[in-house]
Amino acid sequence: MQVSHRSISCQVMPSVLTSPVTQNLREIRMAFDATHSACAPPDKTRLVAESYATDEPLSVRIETHRRYSVPAIDLPTWALDRHTWRGDETVLDIGTGTGQYLAPLRERVSRGRILGGDLAPGMLRDLAARGVPGGAHLLNADAEALPLAEGSCDAIIASYVLFFVPDIPRALAEMSRVLRSGGALLAVTMAEAYMEELCVAINAALINMGSSRETRWGSVSERFNLENGWAYLEPHFARVTVHQHESALVFPEAEPVLAYVTSTRDTLRDDLPPDRTWDEFLAALRETVEAEISA
Repeated sequence: MQVSHRSISCQVMPSVLTSPVTQNLREIRMAFDATHSACAPPDKTRLVAESYATDEPLSVRIETHRRYSVPAIDLPTWALDRHTWRGDETVLDIGTGTGQYLAPLRERVSRGRILGGDLAPGMLRDLAARGVPGGAHLLNADAEALPLAEGSCDAIIASYVLFFVPDIPRALAEMSRVLRSGGALLAVTMAEAYMEELCVAINAALINMGSSRETRWGSVSERFNLENGWAYLEPHFARVTVHQHESALVFPEAEPVLAYVTSTRDTLRDDLPPDRTWDEFLAALRETVEAEISA
């Protein structure tokens, strides 16, 4: 784990894979290729009912990246600027979440139509309650079965989404179906080696609590990332271009680390020893993180 100026540093590496679609697509693979990832597909029901039942956990993670990324990065602006916009496109932001892409999209698509789609009704509910940025239209949408006509979109944004989709090739087939000829998919993801330092700290805390197994926390990034994303995209799109930004989360104290991990509590709860509580885990993690910072 890297330590800098009495802080804890976790490497992150957001990337955008842009893929223009053509009318003559190669044969689409509909079956999940297990060689791409050893991580099991996520449970959609659990994602909707627990992980994304409300927007609060995701909001914590977004704010953490905004405050503690070094160098600082406005991810939606950086990602959207990898593409050239005309201003009159129809754009789908699939997995819109808190809607962080919608306002900057409207700045680039002033005369176009913006759709914010999400599988989780709770996310759409909270976004609508706050007021939808950019005048976007919200829709409940599953990436594996988009409720849109063929060739109805000029661009699709899928930011930190595809590794959550159980059948990634099926979702990409749907996106290529919905995109017009010459349209583009902006797939934002991370590197396979993502926040490994934090995973080490979590495992140390679990071991100190008597756990006999290592957590798979964060392993979902193995499913679609900087290193393997092109292999998923290539059968569906004419060209794949990778844009990479290197950064790290640098924490000067334990509190934001604990808040970040708590926002992913549903993915960790099964790793705790059966006789130990979440509060005990956070205490053990605090001790591990503070030891790193003071080292």
